[in-house]
Amino acid sequence: MVKIGKMVLTILYLKRIFIVGLIYLMHSVLYGYVSIHHINDNFNLLTDLDKLFPFVPEMVYLYVSFYVVVVLSVFFLRTEESFDRIIASILGTLLFTYPLFYFFPAYYPVPLFEANTFTTKFLKWCFDSDVPNNTFPSLHVSLSFTMALGIKHYRKKLGTSYLIWASGIALSTLMIRKHFLIDSFSGIVMATFSYNLFVSGKLTKPLFDIFEKIKHYLANYIEKEFIVKRISRNFIYLFVTILRMK
Repeated sequence: MVKIGKMVLTILYLKRIFIVGLIYLMHSVLYGYVSIHHINDNFNLLTDLDKLFPFVPEMVYLYVSFYVVVVLSVFFLRTEESFDRIIASILGTLLFTYPLFYFFPAYYPVPLFEANTFTTKFLKWCFDSDVPNNTFPSLHVSLSFTMALGIKHYRKKLGTSYLIWASGIALSTLMIRKHFLIDSFSGIVMATFSYNLFVSGKLTKPLFDIFEKIKHYLANYIEKEFIVKRISRNFIYLFVTILRMK
């Protein structure tokens, strides 16, 4: 039973990573589409306040830490309900943002700098591998705060660290010249909206209740049907246990 318990956790974490991977693939397709097929001209949202932030190439490492933290976060959520709700809020943030990219494609001109060190070459690669439009709102900021607010809802102390990290992400977008100040601010607003809708709010509770009922129905059906057919009990136990996790 101990071995089966460890196997359940392993499969559970792999399932979470798989879901995160699917969302990333979906995002890559939709992000690429709106980058090319937006319907308006690119808007420049630069203000005098943006010019107050110095250009610091080293902040690129904090900026790209986003991709590492997203994956690591699947191990910090103790329940399937918390994972499901935070994933829903991330999906909400993405789906609420794409129309803005499509109808209001803000554009940040790539800054001119010498790529003569490892850091500046890495920063240049980051610029070359992305598009200069799709800045409003900042997805780095909105998704970082979406995760931070969600994790703080379930794990307050860890969530505080996440909020500090998300604030650093917001600052990094300004100091490597990837986003305007209003991009970061609107990203926080978007994250707060998704958090209130999918994590802390009661409006979507019926949807999650239906999702839980479907999972339990599948668990009961699979357990009944497959045991009758004498399929490996350990495999069925693993699958059914994962479905019933909350």
